[in-house]
Amino acid sequence: MLAVQTDVTQSTSVQNAVSEAEAKLGLVDLLVNNACINVFCDSLTMTDDDWRRCFAVDLDGVWNGYRAVLPGMVERGRGSIVNIASMHSFKIIPGCFPYPVAKHGVIGLPQALGIEYAGRQVRVECDCASLHRDATHARLAERTGRSGQSETGNARSATDEAHWPAGGSGDDRPRL
Repeated sequence: MLAVQTDVTQSTSVQNAVSEAEAKLGLVDLLVNNACINVFCDSLTMTDDDWRRCFAVDLDGVWNGYRAVLPGMVERGRGSIVNIASMHSFKIIPGCFPYPVAKHGVIGLPQALGIEYAGRQVRVECDCASLHRDATHARLAERTGRSGQSETGNARSATDEAHWPAGGSGDDRPRL
C-alpha cells in the first residue's frame, strides 16, 4: 500500500502522484476518481470563489486524473477509470447549488471518453453507489415486504462484465 498526498485541482500534482505510484507499484491499470467537496450555496448569493472551488475539486480533479493515467492506458491497450458520482446528480434538492452541476459533469466525462476510447480497450464509467443502494433497497422491499436497509450498497465495479455506456450485465441496477 502507498499513500501519496496530492492536490486534485492541480494537474502537475496529480501527475506527480501517479508517477510516484507507478515508480513504487507498477503501471496504473485502474483509477477511481473519488475526490469531491460539498459546496452547497444559494445560487443568488454564491460567490465566484464558491463556484470555482466546487468545480476545481469535483470536475477539474476528475479531469486531471484522466489526463494523468489515460495516455498510458491507451498505449498499453487496457485500463479502467471509474468516476464516483452522487445521488445529487439525479435527485437535486434546494440549497445544494452548484454541487449537482459539477456532478453532472462527472457523469458526462465518461460518456464522452467512454465512446472515444472503448475501441482501445480502455473502459471508462461512472458509479453512484447511493443510487444503486436506493434502487436495490426499493426492489428488496417490494419483493419481501420488508423495508430494512443494510450498510452496503450494490455498487458497480470496474470488474463488472457490463461495458458502460453501451451495455448491461442483464441485471436491473441503475446504469449511469
